[in-house]
Amino acid sequence: MPEPTRRSLPTDLVPPPSLRAGVALMWEVAPAVTAVLAIIYVVLGLVPAAAMLASGQVVAAISAAADAGGGLTSPEGRRLLDAILVLSAVFVAGPVLHAVTGAFREGYRMAVYFEVEQRAMAAALAPPLLDHLEHPGSRQLLELATHRNWPNMAAFAGDVMVTISNRVTAVTSAMLVARFDPRVAIGLVVVWSAIGYRRRRRMGTALTAGAVRSRRPQYYRQLALHRGTAAELRVFGLAPWIMGRFEEGWRDAMGEVWRTRRSKRMEMAVVAAVIVLANAIAFALVARAATSGRLDAEELTVVGSAMLALAQLGLPTKQDRGVAEGATVVPALLELERVSAVEVARARSATSAATVDPTGRPRHEIRFEAVVFRYPTRDEPVLDGLDLVIPAGRSLAVVGANGAGKTTLVKLLARLHDPTSGTITVDGLDLASFEPAAWQRQVAAIFQDFTRFELSAADNVGFGGLRRAGIVEALDRAAERAGALDLITGLPRGWDTVVSRRFEAGTELSGGQWQRLALARALMAVEAGADVLVLDEPTANLDVRGEVELFDRFLEVTQGCTTILISHRFSTVRRADRIAVVEAGRVCEQGTHDELVCAGGRYAAMFALQADRYRSGRPGLPVEG
Repeated sequence: MPEPTRRSLPTDLVPPPSLRAGVALMWEVAPAVTAVLAIIYVVLGLVPAAAMLASGQVVAAISAAADAGGGLTSPEGRRLLDAILVLSAVFVAGPVLHAVTGAFREGYRMAVYFEVEQRAMAAALAPPLLDHLEHPGSRQLLELATHRNWPNMAAFAGDVMVTISNRVTAVTSAMLVARFDPRVAIGLVVVWSAIGYRRRRRMGTALTAGAVRSRRPQYYRQLALHRGTAAELRVFGLAPWIMGRFEEGWRDAMGEVWRTRRSKRMEMAVVAAVIVLANAIAFALVARAATSGRLDAEELTVVGSAMLALAQLGLPTKQDRGVAEGATVVPALLELERVSAVEVARARSATSAATVDPTGRPRHEIRFEAVVFRYPTRDEPVLDGLDLVIPAGRSLAVVGANGAGKTTLVKLLARLHDPTSGTITVDGLDLASFEPAAWQRQVAAIFQDFTRFELSAADNVGFGGLRRAGIVEALDRAAERAGALDLITGLPRGWDTVVSRRFEAGTELSGGQWQRLALARALMAVEAGADVLVLDEPTANLDVRGEVELFDRFLEVTQGCTTILISHRFSTVRRADRIAVVEAGRVCEQGTHDELVCAGGRYAAMFALQADRYRSGRPGLPVEG
């Protein structure tokens, strides 16, 4: 069978910064609020120009009152008081408008932040298959699109508004300078705008590159701060190593920024010289006009203040960094959504148009035929021509060395991935004839690295069957079958106990207790209708006696279910109806325990090795055969 075309994700998914994309997101979140805030911040941007004009009026009025000599009671004095009143009103307008925006600015900023977080989560969760999460490029996009790499994405919306205000101030200042001399205004605007454009463009590029490079030092930071790693870091004396690697990674992340700055020193010197020269010429022209009588005191005050305000076009501000961050985050979010949509479409295209209801299946068997699978970022296949039949209602154990493809087999069975080639059928129907989400509800899987939800015990078990999660009797039955009911009754608040000490009144569980809770979740899924139970090394934190007891109970309570067990302990494996040995991505042996031992092949050798170890090292343990 020819290998189907698989649309691989590109290795570099990071898009360039885009302020337009960020502003479009703000409008999408709250168009009315965005419009109102934009109007208010435009008015705030006009306030400095109004203050310049009012200040000029005050200076002119002071000069006139002084020349008249009549004091504040003279007509000139009254005009001075009027000018001071106008200037005071202008100064008060700024704080008043800021107070108005403050009434809903924080909620608006958080709404933009929430939109980014929610959409990033939705994009990550939407594809029913896991290919996109296996790819480092899409993981990078996910980190860029959330607050993990940026201290305060919520500030972006506010920083954009402040930037609008600053630009309005600059434009109005340029208009005031143009009243004196249009050439001076045009010259200063060109110089400052060119400098500001280059600086902001480089800032966005540097932030993107720094975020990509900082993934490794961020990992070391998590190791240093995470409670789960604290013991081993101290026992093995890894604190200096962690700190050294963090510093090394951080220097590497910032190296490109520093190298760019060093390489641009001459350019920066030229830029500084251009700024000084342009402003020197401009102020010299103003001074000459003032000394020649072309500018009076009022005009000199206004023009001088306006020329200084034009620097906002080029000088760095705190808001510029916030805008640059948002201009990087939002395109990453949009690219993540595009990748997610592609993966959703690919999963749908791989699903047969004539979908079948998978409820109650398998009734006869699940069959793997010549199945090949390779992960999106790997060239070599994990499964390479695997053939396997799983009888319905029976138990099958899968054994093999680490890396043989056992867990990958389970992921294909649960349709978390589609085969690269070959077919998987359920009762003769291609697995692609089932909607992925519908089939996944038929599979109750507990993996080696199962999730330890830092929520209540009821949530941890009830997630196996959300429709029945609120039924205490159903929770009790699942816990009892998993041997976890005594654990639940012993918790301070029973089912309502939060199983994490990160939260107040929470309780920490041992590894074995977590395992029983996870197994109870799988049995809850079986009670909710799942017909395939997958246990991938389900009892790794139990001793041999506890494992044997637990699996014997499983065989009893899951009668009629199709059970696939992956385990490295043969005291458990031998109790399965059939055993399949996977090696190099293929099934090399299968049969019952007795048949495989008698065959004297790979399974017999592994079983004998483990049995001898138990006999010599742990006398009294139940080892038969």
